[in-house]
Amino acid sequence: MYGRVVTYDDSRGYGTILGDDGVSYFFHQNAVVGDTTGIGAEREVMFTPFEGMQGSTATNVILQDAGDYRFEFSKRFMTSKTGEVYGWEVMCRADCRLEGPYAPSADAAGEAFAQYLKAFGANGAVELGYKKKKTQGGTILHRFSGIPAFVGRRSRVGDWRLEDFQKALSRFMNAYYEQQAKLQKELAEKRKRTSMICAAGLSVALVLFGAFMLLLLTK
Repeated sequence: MYGRVVTYDDSRGYGTILGDDGVSYFFHQNAVVGDTTGIGAEREVMFTPFEGMQGSTATNVILQDAGDYRFEFSKRFMTSKTGEVYGWEVMCRADCRLEGPYAPSADAAGEAFAQYLKAFGANGAVELGYKKKKTQGGTILHRFSGIPAFVGRRSRVGDWRLEDFQKALSRFMNAYYEQQAKLQKELAEKRKRTSMICAAGLSVALVLFGAFMLLLLTK
């Protein structure tokens, strides 16, 4: 199993590891395979979990280098009201907050929001928000919002690396900004057409008014 060191007391030689399963494991430096230099808080490790009389402990602890990591990309769309996803890692997140479309039920709104983000490649959303509104006809509509995220966890069979998540985020942001630029262009063209229609309508009205006044004067 993979995890990261949460605490480590160098003088006493023991600490705790938070495993990918969300469980905290106690470990002693004697359980570390090879050189213990560099072990400390936030250090990534691979270990063998063990459940004994004293609780959850880690054995065969191996320090990991960033280049050795492999990650599983969550196939399930993950959400969280906070910035963390239980049992998984938020590998990277967007720098914007997006809102999904309104829907007649919370479930439908949640599914629509997930499909919206998944269309850009994201597999999660953190700092999830929810709101609802009542239409003039009395219908209750629901909407979710959140920060798009890419969620994964260390795995022996994973085929993603850290840089793959960064590349996925870059593709997401590029696609999102392209969509926003397209929407802005369409909105500008719509306003232009509306202005032209209004101007044409005003011109016709002026011509008709002028003809009407001319008719009155010739009587």
